[in-house]
Amino acid sequence: MHACPEEISAARPTRRVAWLLAFAALLATAATAHAFSKLGYFWLGGTITLQLQLGESPGALTDGTRSWNTAAESAATDWNLQLGRVRFATVNTAPPVSSTEEDHVNNVFFARDIYGLAFDARTLAVTSPSQLQSAATETDVLVNESVSWDSYRGPIRRAADGSSIQDLRRVLLHEFGHVLGLDHPDQARPVQTVSAIMNSTVSNLEALQTDDINGLRSLYFPNGAVAVTTNPASVTKNLNEVVTFTVAGSGTSGGALRYAWMFTRPGGQPERLELADQATFTLGGAQATDAGIYQALVYTTTGAALSAPATLTVRPAVISPATRLANISTRGFVGTGADVLISGFVIGGTTPKDVLIRAIGGATLGGFGVAGTLADPQLTLVDASGKTVAQNDNWSAPNATALAATAARLGAFALPNGSTDAALLVTLAPGNYTATVAGVNDTTGVALVEVYDADVSATLAVTRKLGNLSTRGSIGMNGNILIAGLVVRGTEPRTFLIRAIGPTLTRFGVTNALLDPVLTLHDASGAQLRYNDDWDTPYGSTPAFRAAAERVGAFSLIETREPRPGFGLDSVMLVTLAPGNYTAQVAGFRNATGVALIEIYEMPN
Repeated sequence: MHACPEEISAARPTRRVAWLLAFAALLATAATAHAFSKLGYFWLGGTITLQLQLGESPGALTDGTRSWNTAAESAATDWNLQLGRVRFATVNTAPPVSSTEEDHVNNVFFARDIYGLAFDARTLAVTSPSQLQSAATETDVLVNESVSWDSYRGPIRRAADGSSIQDLRRVLLHEFGHVLGLDHPDQARPVQTVSAIMNSTVSNLEALQTDDINGLRSLYFPNGAVAVTTNPASVTKNLNEVVTFTVAGSGTSGGALRYAWMFTRPGGQPERLELADQATFTLGGAQATDAGIYQALVYTTTGAALSAPATLTVRPAVISPATRLANISTRGFVGTGADVLISGFVIGGTTPKDVLIRAIGGATLGGFGVAGTLADPQLTLVDASGKTVAQNDNWSAPNATALAATAARLGAFALPNGSTDAALLVTLAPGNYTATVAGVNDTTGVALVEVYDADVSATLAVTRKLGNLSTRGSIGMNGNILIAGLVVRGTEPRTFLIRAIGPTLTRFGVTNALLDPVLTLHDASGAQLRYNDDWDTPYGSTPAFRAAAERVGAFSLIETREPRPGFGLDSVMLVTLAPGNYTAQVAGFRNATGVALIEIYEMPN
């Protein structure tokens, strides 16, 4: 009898993927009570949708089942008869679709290998669950397509040559137990000798046993060990108001109370809110996409209770196409070579536009309390063809008077006469441009790059907008992050797409990309409005993010995590902001370092 190997592959320190194998062998069992074993995760509630991709069988199956998918449906139904706050739902997919790890779909399919690793000779199927803390987020079931399969009842059948003909239904009954969070009791420590479909080897058992049901109830019906004493309250908020939900509970065993918050958007499924693991959950800067139902799971190691639902309603706001981005400024570390600070922007419309660009470092930036500034920044502007349009080292030459007057008109702080800061006042034809900040003689340090809409006429500024602003720079530790300031000018709110790109940069040949960026948005007072670690959390927002990127012409993002530590996903926000000043910050999750790109797009109305 084989041991059950387990391979850990973390997308981040709090998420793991475990492979759980079921083996082909006969096992004689004797019954003892309450010997079930648990994997350490469970589903928070709602529907567990299984996407069945097993397809049609080549002929009639022994038990009269019409297809492999029908056999899987039967196994799911057996578990549903024992389930309460969670239930399986099945969706038949024909023809099969592509299946990948961490794609937020619970796929059940025949496979030639285990995501690139070979099945061994005795492996029938693999359940690959992903979890965030104790909450399951996704499970895939991979069935070894090289095995001889049927669907039948009764003892294990054998072919004429003596080889086993495996019963797909009973194997999936076992695997769906893993999906729910049950482990192998016969491989527990100490080993338990029980009659259970969840034992690690296939036997003549074809139905759930008492031990399987007891294990399930211990996960999802914990006998009142935990109770919710105060439920979160429903609220109605204006756009960008802070939302706070609070839950309270009591527990009699299993250690300190823990919390997990779920979000269900209208017409969607419950989703675990990543990093929302306290009794109070605060959502800053409410947006229309935040409207829906919020619930908290209160749990310990021995029990759990789900709060009553609380509904968040967000009042709609009037969106104005005249509102625009007036400028963006980004503070970051300037290195050498490819690690300089690079800011890109687009001039829209059909006529030339006045733009003020500044690169600030040295004593000027140091006067704002910034340490380690770049002593002598140099600014270079190039167009889409790579041609240098303008360049400046020290701003006092040659047009210091015009630069100072324009900065004063735009509300930019004054640069000291004779400082080593760089600045350009240019009139640019419509198109794409890149401003690069480097240190003279390859010096390094922190610098600020600013791009201002310098049009005198606000009416003309709307017709030839400064848009699609982005800055690429190095993310370090101890405050050396990318900090982008943006000014929204107008009379009514406007919707913006803000992205912090790290992992997707690897597609463009960036070898030292920040593999797990975190994006935060703050208002003028410094209060945090929004936070996003991975753009697929909650997953229900991803269609809106994809559509928004397509509308503004932004490149597509990586959608699955690679199975290696520290590799997360890019961060995205789709926010409607009132006129004012805001700051977007890009840092590395758990102080990760590397090159990142921050992008800010005006959404067309």
